[in-house]
Amino acid sequence: MNELKNYKYVVVMSEYDGKILLSRHKQRTTWETQGGHIEPGETPLEAAKRELYEESGAMEYEITPLCDYWAGDPETGKGANGMIFTAKITELSPIPESEMAEVYTFDSLPKNLTYPAITPVIFAKKDIGKEVTVIVDRKMGTYHPNHKDIFYTVNYGYIEGIIGGDGEEQDAYILGVSKPVDSFTGIVKAVVHRFDDIENKWVVCPKDYDITEEKIMKQVDFQEKYFQCCIII
Repeated sequence: MNELKNYKYVVVMSEYDGKILLSRHKQRTTWETQGGHIEPGETPLEAAKRELYEESGAMEYEITPLCDYWAGDPETGKGANGMIFTAKITELSPIPESEMAEVYTFDSLPKNLTYPAITPVIFAKKDIGKEVTVIVDRKMGTYHPNHKDIFYTVNYGYIEGIIGGDGEEQDAYILGVSKPVDSFTGIVKAVVHRFDDIENKWVVCPKDYDITEEKIMKQVDFQEKYFQCCIII
């Protein structure tokens, strides 16, 4: 937070009744987070609250800054700074007259997103820091049941009650554990974001386990080498 200056945009990742709340623009059939330009004289927080109401009808909510972001072209350096917020909404009213047509709640991000290259990445950032329990169904030292070229060098499983992008329970790698286990409770320290798949993979570790992007990729390469991906920490 507050590492960038001259903020131009805000993004709000909203939750209502335990589900993701997205908005649909009148001129589109795709879904998007609430957010937009920061008006002259507004702080990012003020802009986030205004955009949240205008694009969802949110009346009662808790809103919290999450992180700064930059969106643009890395080759030219042209882009804009913004700030991302999370909001837990407890009361919705009808959407005021605006460019948005409707809101809808989702268990996980839908496929038809307005910004498919950006939205999954910022939602992945939101998951980092959670304490979760991974149920291991592919133990360290075993082979994939259908693809014998994949040998699990770490424990791998799923998290009950959390739905991933494929509609199934969220998959996770367990790092920092050196033996096969049936389950493990730890912290989501990173997310493997796949550009060519519909589901991210969580990286769950002991609380005091130090990680880097390079360290993670080395340990999950046995499976992630088949995908185009990046590590979000």
